[in-house]
Amino acid sequence: LYNIDRNAVACARAGRDRLRPDVTFLLLNSFDFVAHAFWNFHFRIGAEETKPDLLRRFGGTLEALCVWLDAEIGRLLADLADDEAVILVSDHGMAASESGYNFKSDHSLEGIYLAAGRPFRAAGKGPDLHLLDVAPLVAWLLGLAPDPAAEGKVHPEMVEAEFARRFPPGE
Repeated sequence: LYNIDRNAVACARAGRDRLRPDVTFLLLNSFDFVAHAFWNFHFRIGAEETKPDLLRRFGGTLEALCVWLDAEIGRLLADLADDEAVILVSDHGMAASESGYNFKSDHSLEGIYLAAGRPFRAAGKGPDLHLLDVAPLVAWLLGLAPDPAAEGKVHPEMVEAEFARRFPPGE
């Protein structure tokens, strides 16, 4: 998983430098797989996870991956051009669950996101997004009218006021 995600970031950076695409989509799978497998050790859910030898071996796995992913994402963001934006989203959220299909964790619709570059506002916590809000946001940023049938919505408060004024959502 490490090599797959590391290579995906390297390919995204190289492709962006060579091709200058309007949009770059990047999928990093390691967190999903590792979170399902080690979520219970991180939050100490269940009898097996409270065994000291297992906690010692696996308790820091999720945090270590987050540190590594943060560095990879930092490299991706470090060389953004002035007119580039990056939207990082999870494919789903994670939630502790006694009935989860795998390792006492289950999917939720409240994932994580990061938005950086132009036209996003600098620093600060953004609005609470739902994963269904991603497609309308990307459509708006590309100058396309979001599908009125889509369940998600655009959050103009995420972007600089001038951008929202010049390009109102839905027009």
